[in-house]
Amino acid sequence: MKTSYSVAIVNYNGQKFLNECLPRVSESEPSPSEIILVDDALADNSIEIASKFPEVKLIRNEENIGPTA
Repeated sequence: MKTSYSVAIVNYNGQKFLNECLPRVSESEPSPSEIILVDDALADNSIEIASKFPEVKLIRNEENIGPTA
């Protein structure tokens, strides 16, 4: 039976963390069925990093709405 799971990452100016996190998640075994990056109104270039991973689904919030539950 194949394991299926999703990874959701909430980002607020986390460029330095995404540089390490996205490659590791993308290359993990078994690979996730989806990777979702929720961006809370960034002020850094995290989107440029995320764009290097076409498998990442990006959700961009227009403002920082606080912790995501």
